[in-house]
Amino acid sequence: MKSRYNQIIYPLETATIMSKQRETPTPEGVRRYPPNGRYRDATNFQWACTCTPACPEACRGDCGCEACVTVWEDIENFGDQNKSD
Repeated sequence: MKSRYNQIIYPLETATIMSKQRETPTPEGVRRYPPNGRYRDATNFQWACTCTPACPEACRGDCGCEACVTVWEDIENFGDQNKSD
């Protein structure tokens, strides 16, 4: 999986990213990312979780959910910050 952190972001891609940030989280998204259904990534963008109950618990964004894709990219690039040592 190619990370968005290793890419040059062009204006059209920035507009696409900004439009994704205006998405509304689903009720399942709020359950997965309390309290507001959004994941804040390493660059401080907030991604709405658009998962459905049919998504696997460890969703990697195959359903089109940018929040879940971004979580896995952050873990791959920066490690699991929630893991206790």
